[in-house]
Amino acid sequence: MAFFSAGIGAFAGSYFAFLFRKHEEEQINLKKRKSALDACLFTLARQYNALYQIKETYDAFPEIVERAISMPAIKFPEYKDVRIDFDSLNFLSDIEKIAHPLNLTTEQERFEAALRSVEIRAKFHAEKLQPAIEQHNINGRELSGDELEIVLGELLFNTAINYVQYTYRHLYDSLISIDEIHQKTWKIAKSLFPEKNSCPQNHKWTNLTRMDCSIRQNDN
Repeated sequence: MAFFSAGIGAFAGSYFAFLFRKHEEEQINLKKRKSALDACLFTLARQYNALYQIKETYDAFPEIVERAISMPAIKFPEYKDVRIDFDSLNFLSDIEKIAHPLNLTTEQERFEAALRSVEIRAKFHAEKLQPAIEQHNINGRELSGDELEIVLGELLFNTAINYVQYTYRHLYDSLISIDEIHQKTWKIAKSLFPEKNSCPQNHKWTNLTRMDCSIRQNDN
């Protein structure tokens, strides 16, 4: 009987040790998941802030022709470290949220594409447009859009217009989509961790107003 009791005691001890280790592992996994979601939310906020600062630079030149011609070729940070850690979010497939990492991937690609668009426009301005502006002594002169097109040439002028139009639209759309996916990510985090303190569900980082993207504005 003593041997039997000792066996039961040893088994119970091993079993409870197993349960304890399992509980510890679950807590570690939960902590990792929470940290991964926190990091994702923070990265999305950084992406939003980066694009919003660039948009503010564009907004400083409200007229489309002024923006295309007068806005300098500003070099912004590359933001190479502002990337979502997708590996840490693999657990979302275990909770039937497999579509969310795919949406986050799309958002990351859209963010990087917006930065490339800004860079391409800046390169065009520095290498093509600015030399032409200096060549024709346009700096400081008040010229209408039609006059600028004649002086610079139709191709160069319209290319400058198209670059800022496309880039601004890309910035605006990316800001809207980042805000939307941030909200979706927050809801997932809140469903998994109800006690989680994070950005409120109905937060609004800013009010965005789409510019008039017509290729010509009345600049007379």
